[in-house]
Amino acid sequence: MRRFLVLLALLLVLALILGGYYLMGDYSEGNRSGVVQKLSRKGIFFKTWEGQLNLGGFNTDATSGGVAPTIWEFSVRSKNQEVLDKLEEASLKGSRVKLHYKEKFVQLFWLGETTYFVDEVIMME
Repeated sequence: MRRFLVLLALLLVLALILGGYYLMGDYSEGNRSGVVQKLSRKGIFFKTWEGQLNLGGFNTDATSGGVAPTIWEFSVRSKNQEVLDKLEEASLKGSRVKLHYKEKFVQLFWLGETTYFVDEVIMME
């Protein structure tokens, strides 16, 4: 019986560690560049910063027969004021930016509406 309880405790600890990494760990990271189209603070109870980056180029839209710009949606943590300031400046000027992001495994509604979190903004000349 004691061996069973020790094994159960070890499995529980392992499940907590893996579950915590799944919720808070990074799936991938990278860079995307383009022009900031939108930056807004959204939410009813949990306010999050959401943005859109126009990557340039166009996708063909089969439903309307036209073309549509390639848009990438991202989130920014509210505590990262430096990134928010740079994004707002780039949005107002229409400047190209390079955004460094980290992608999470899952989307947590109190952190943002996407799994992509921007943590660095580099202004392009």
